[in-house]
Amino acid sequence: MLIAPFQAIVCSDTCSPETREQIVAALADFVKTKSDRIGSGWKTLFGTFRAVRTSEVDDASVHWTVLDVIGAYLRIDKYSVLSWSLPDCLPCIIHFLQSSHTKTAEQQEEESDANSKPVEDQLSEAALRLVTPTYTVILNLFKTPHIANPNLLHRYAIQLTFLPNGDLPWEDRPPSEVASLELLLSFVEHLAGTLVTAPNCIQSPLLVSIQQLINTIKTSEFGRICPYSISENVHQLLKNCLAQ
Repeated sequence: MLIAPFQAIVCSDTCSPETREQIVAALADFVKTKSDRIGSGWKTLFGTFRAVRTSEVDDASVHWTVLDVIGAYLRIDKYSVLSWSLPDCLPCIIHFLQSSHTKTAEQQEEESDANSKPVEDQLSEAALRLVTPTYTVILNLFKTPHIANPNLLHRYAIQLTFLPNGDLPWEDRPPSEVASLELLLSFVEHLAGTLVTAPNCIQSPLLVSIQQLINTIKTSEFGRICPYSISENVHQLLKNCLAQ
């Protein structure tokens, strides 16, 4: 309820860049100091941040503020907060990895003549650096008992209905571990799917990042449970990417 009015203002066509930046800065401070009071507002908060990414602003500082907020959020050590809010954070990170605007031929020519890297590419590269801390959060959720997010458990239950025979490898795991595994699968799937829409400058680093992430997963607690599911998801998405 508290964040919804701010989202409406930020998403408004009449919202000035200065107002948008002030609102995002206020929300950033709220995340850093009162994360346990946001409750159901995380979905709205991250929705606001996604809207900022797609907005046309002359000053890119507001985008950097959003990435700073996400980085601060990933350093929260309250697992009850992370369990419920991380499913809404993941699409926000992926949103920043993607190209938000289509460049005209004139803009592309100007950028090729410039010595500095375009801000759009810098933002995508900064978002890519959030991959490792995001995985660390998911791994810590897996290793730490907590109240599982029922939406993630429901997603798991839906997956079971599509299995012709047998159960998933984590059938007998505690609910908190099952929810964390669902988060991990969703994260890897989102990353692989972004290869189609990511700027050219990060497509190769993104592939490397996915490879490193899978190698890390194989040697972690996750490696004994879900390597096949992850490999199958990534393989299918890479085939789709190559087809396009």
